[in-house]
Amino acid sequence: REGFAEVTLEVQEFHCNAVGSVHGGVVATLFDTAMGFSVASTLAPGVGYTTLDLQVRYLRAVQPGHLIRVQGFCEHSGRRTATSRGEARDEQGRLVASGSTTCMILG
Repeated sequence: REGFAEVTLEVQEFHCNAVGSVHGGVVATLFDTAMGFSVASTLAPGVGYTTLDLQVRYLRAVQPGHLIRVQGFCEHSGRRTATSRGEARDEQGRLVASGSTTCMILG
């Protein structure tokens, strides 16, 4: 729906870091995707965007074989910039990370 996007990933071993939990870069990519899509859903067809900044706060480890669900919520979509926040949750609905972004509107 407008202003909202959700992405999910079943974590595999190749998504993990040296200590066996999902790598922070994988989670950051999921946030960038979900929050970016939430911004894109507010734009007119053909109008692009790009990430200006991305912040992720890691709260809990996610292990291989588990599902991670990231939701993006566009909070503001203006002429030049848009902002979005995100939540990452595990299969039990526990918050594992939160994020925020600012995007530049192209066009």
